[in-house]
Amino acid sequence: MNNIEDRAVAEKSLVVRILPFLVIVFAILFIITVTVFYAHQKRELQDDVSHKLYSSEKILKEDIEKDAKLLEGLIEPIISNRELETALVNKDRDSLKQIGASIFNHLSSKYNITHFTFIDSDRINILRLHDIDLFGDKVDRYTCIEAEKTGKPAFGIELGMLGTFTLRVVTPRYLNNKLIGFIELGMDINPIVQRIKNTIEVEPYVLIDKRFIKQDNWLTGMKMLGFKSDWNMMPNYVINNTSQKNVPDCLKKIFNNDDFKIQHIYLNQSSNDNRYNIGFFPLIDASGKEVGIIVFTDIYTHKFKEDIKSFSLAIVISLLLVLLILWVFYKVLSRIDRRLHDHNIILENTVKERTSDLQNVNVKLEQEIIENKLVKDQMIRNFDIQNVISMVLKISLENIPLKSKLESALDLILSLPWFTVQKKGSIFLIDNNNPEVIVMAAQRRLNEALLIECKRLPFGKCLCGLAASTRSVVFYDCVNDLHDVGFEGMEPHGHYCIPILSGATILGVLNLYVKHSHKREKSEEDFLIAVANTLAGIINRDKAEEMIRRSEEFISTIIDSMHDSILVIDAKDFKILKANHIFFKEYSLIPDEIIGKKTCHEVLYKQHSLCKENNIQCPIEDTLNDGDYASCEHIHIDKNGNEIYVECNTSPIRNNNGEITQVVYVLRNITERKQFEKRLKELAHYDSLTGLPNRALFYDHLKSAVAMSKRNKTSFALLYLDLDKFKIVNDSLGHDIGDILLKEVGEVFKEVVRETDTVARMGGDEFNIILTKIDKKEDAAYIADRIISLINKPFNIQGKICSIGTSIGICVYPYEKDSMEDDISNVVKRADIALYRAKEQGRNNYQFYTDIIGKFDALVEIVTIFARDNSSQGENEAWIKFLDKMKNDGLYCSQEITKSLEKILEAARRFYRVISIKEAHSTVCGNSAKLIRKTKGDWNASDLESFLSSLKEQGIVLNEKEIGHLIELLSTIKSLYLQFI
Repeated sequence: MNNIEDRAVAEKSLVVRILPFLVIVFAILFIITVTVFYAHQKRELQDDVSHKLYSSEKILKEDIEKDAKLLEGLIEPIISNRELETALVNKDRDSLKQIGASIFNHLSSKYNITHFTFIDSDRINILRLHDIDLFGDKVDRYTCIEAEKTGKPAFGIELGMLGTFTLRVVTPRYLNNKLIGFIELGMDINPIVQRIKNTIEVEPYVLIDKRFIKQDNWLTGMKMLGFKSDWNMMPNYVINNTSQKNVPDCLKKIFNNDDFKIQHIYLNQSSNDNRYNIGFFPLIDASGKEVGIIVFTDIYTHKFKEDIKSFSLAIVISLLLVLLILWVFYKVLSRIDRRLHDHNIILENTVKERTSDLQNVNVKLEQEIIENKLVKDQMIRNFDIQNVISMVLKISLENIPLKSKLESALDLILSLPWFTVQKKGSIFLIDNNNPEVIVMAAQRRLNEALLIECKRLPFGKCLCGLAASTRSVVFYDCVNDLHDVGFEGMEPHGHYCIPILSGATILGVLNLYVKHSHKREKSEEDFLIAVANTLAGIINRDKAEEMIRRSEEFISTIIDSMHDSILVIDAKDFKILKANHIFFKEYSLIPDEIIGKKTCHEVLYKQHSLCKENNIQCPIEDTLNDGDYASCEHIHIDKNGNEIYVECNTSPIRNNNGEITQVVYVLRNITERKQFEKRLKELAHYDSLTGLPNRALFYDHLKSAVAMSKRNKTSFALLYLDLDKFKIVNDSLGHDIGDILLKEVGEVFKEVVRETDTVARMGGDEFNIILTKIDKKEDAAYIADRIISLINKPFNIQGKICSIGTSIGICVYPYEKDSMEDDISNVVKRADIALYRAKEQGRNNYQFYTDIIGKFDALVEIVTIFARDNSSQGENEAWIKFLDKMKNDGLYCSQEITKSLEKILEAARRFYRVISIKEAHSTVCGNSAKLIRKTKGDWNASDLESFLSSLKEQGIVLNEKEIGHLIELLSTIKSLYLQFI
């Protein structure tokens, strides 16, 4: 009783022992809570400042780009001002000042433009409209140098001499592809800084690194801008855009320290009676150089006081909660103390009662131990069974014959220590030739007589045949009448005969020997059935592998019988895994040196890098990327060292997961087909007589020349040639001599021009030459002079002396007064006009296309079209508007030419009203202008007859009335022509 009371007294001290511990725990939790709360508040504050810092930097960058685009837009109309252009070329400061002053005043008042500068091509300052007295200095700012280098507008912020930051846009001005100078607009960045202040509600400061400014210049600039200045406020920086009295002391303190760049945010900085959050980021100029810092301050005083108040209130509330919880714990623990005292007394009594029951419990434990041992033995047996089955499965994966796999499996079964079978047995398989017979495939320690008797057993014979026919387990514990096979001296024994089944299909029989009078056990039988099922998997796998081997042999036979080279490529490393014998024969390779050792690009291209890395299309890569069939053409080297054209086709080989593991690569020799296609192409694009490009290929090359000229901003020349006196040679000496002469003329043309130029025969004795990429028109004149000189030399054709000449019309593209939007038909037309001009000048010369030549044809064409569209008389108002439009289009006409055009208009109207085929009106009028040019206006009856014949060939037949009006039209066109020669 005393012991119980002593324990109760000791346990009453539970409150004393636990309560101090709880006080410590709550104190720790209170400290952690306060710390977390403080850290959270600090994190929120830091996130807010970080956001404002990011927003400030973003606003500065976006506003600079936006204002730069504005400045570029403002410069465009200034550049297009012709008077400014002339003044810039002449470096006329007075004119630039007179013209630019009003522009600068307008831009300054409306767009806050602070800088307007004209700079010559040597980057020498001609005029600063914002500082007229400062000029003649060399402009070495980054924006100007970048604009000169790229030929495009350049922009960025740059530090001025007075310490001011200016956003500058410098645009180069070109005249006839020659740089004549630069125009610069600038805008002070202070408005941008103020936008940061207004948007984010912070106070921004611009700090400039003293290394990039001079003290005197800066003090002057600050005085000019109305800002107070203090050069000595900070050792390395000056503040550029605020008064000194507004600068917090904490800001000076931060930037007086050399290691301030370690962090970009300073929180809760105290200055006088205020607290600030400060953030800054580097100010980068146009060249990428850090020339200063942009700092913002966010007043934190009011929020700091609120945070202190909230923090204090949270501490008081937390302390009250802790005291309340401790008081509750004290009450609870006191109640627990009383209950523990009562329970201890009850427990002592209960212990005495339960001690008597321990003996009964010990008896039950002994019984449970025996049962657990039996369970353990069963678990060991199950483990052995699983281990045997696992080993059998592992054997099935080995690359050994099926007989060896079955023998190893039989050894594992007979090795189990708890399995009471004799150490001998056999495995039968179904005969491949007779499905009603089983054949012994594996055995262990059987009598030699049994090996002979049991080598082949029909279904139903002896116990093994019975198991095969019934497809069920056969067990006997002795030798009985069903045991058909025996031999002299055979000892008594029993059998387990287990059919090996795959579904309902019998694959074989597992035969094991047991001792005489052995009891049949279900666990043993279940184990043997599981082993038989595993053996069925091994047998099925072997059959499947055999089918695969036969299938591969069949596929290899088919592939080797094909006439194309076929390879199988590894998708990972592009190594050749398989190839048919045609491939090795075609490329004279040895299989052992290639298969599994070299990649396709090493074998076919003699290179170690992939085809795609050498700018060669790889169909294998295409198949791996797209997962589909791919095709292309390559050039390979055959066994004789000759180039052959190969059509390459690829198809994917996928695994069970759908992943591409290999690629089938088929190579077909298409050299003969490519040679045939090349011959067809030559017949389609080359003249059969001279071998020169024909009309179709000429227009393709001309189209490419126009495209290249537009892309590279270069010029080319088209020479339109017509042989003089060739018709005389052809008629007098025969067409055979004429054909040979045309061939030799073509060879002369090819010798004169470059390989990149094009010489084409257009038909008859007409040729065209494209001189690509010329620097000036004199280059074309030089070639034309050489051609005329060489063609003037007599040709000896089969002993016949042939003297001819050539007339050449030249058109340089782009034409100096036109844009580069002309199509190829205009280029040919202009060269043709120039050719007629050369013939008009007495032949055997060259002429460039000029406005004088083209203007005549253009006037005739547009006036006759106007006559067609306005065929009724009395349209004077429309005619006056039409003349004004021609003037605006650059076709200015004198009073004499206008009168001639009015005559042509009336004649063309009358001709349009009488012509029966209205659609032929434009064709007849255009050809009429050519007739006038060709005959120099002096046409006769023979010329008219030839003209009418050419119209007839085009399907246009004129009656006598129409011919009379045509003659009237020719007379009016002649009067116009006489004003151009």
